[in-house]
Amino acid sequence: MTADGIVGEFLALKSETDADLLAMQCGDFYEFFAEDAEFVGDELDLKVSEKSSHGSTYPMAGVPVDDLTPYLKALVERGYRVAVADQYETEDGHAREITRVVTPGTLLETTDPAAMAIRSSTDASSIRAAARSTIPESPPPSLPLPLSGSGALTAPPPRGRPQGSDRPSTGRDPPRSPRRGRQRR
Repeated sequence: MTADGIVGEFLALKSETDADLLAMQCGDFYEFFAEDAEFVGDELDLKVSEKSSHGSTYPMAGVPVDDLTPYLKALVERGYRVAVADQYETEDGHAREITRVVTPGTLLETTDPAAMAIRSSTDASSIRAAARSTIPESPPPSLPLPLSGSGALTAPPPRGRPQGSDRPSTGRDPPRSPRRGRQRR
């Protein structure tokens, strides 16, 4: 299927990805065209209309930009991979490019600050840097370091003696008394 105009741009972007579906931003909406429109119309109960493009008509379905996440979530939960092409301004007007492919392993709530930082980046090195800068490193499970009142990390108290004990701690557990047989009463 060859097309010009907006549908042609959609089909060209779709050919660049191995995702099952493409949601392409067109102003205030994310649009699906051609077979993708018919599919999401059936799968998500969206109204499918027709878009005329250079003498041909194509199925079209769309959702408002602010409502994309629940629709993506529904598609991903059903096992589909969805490429998202965002629109951005250029000197000549605007352009679109695929900025992410949403899969069951990558779906993130866009209200999460780490997700917003990741979404704003399109190359892998920027994504890794954003994740490192917004997600704190956690200590290894064998060395818990709770926060003290001042906000500094402190080591846990030594095992074996309760805090505040008068006897100095050796850092070892106290020896256990050997088990003795049952005592008679």
